[in-house]
Amino acid sequence: MRQAAMLGAMCAVFALSGLLSVTTDFNPGYTRKICHLALFASSPVTMFLWPYRSSNAADARLVTLWTVWYVP
Repeated sequence: MRQAAMLGAMCAVFALSGLLSVTTDFNPGYTRKICHLALFASSPVTMFLWPYRSSNAADARLVTLWTVWYVP
């Protein structure tokens, strides 16, 4: 569920930045930077807002590492 939420948020950021670039005179380089910042900030922000709770610390670390590796 966490990765689906991250994917949905990234699709929304990409679509909005593309729409901003096409419909206005906004510089495409800035929208590209917005997408890069959103992409690299999505894992830590998601893990902060929606932490993985488990009785086993190794499971929590594995899920956190998988999420950080999967997104960028």
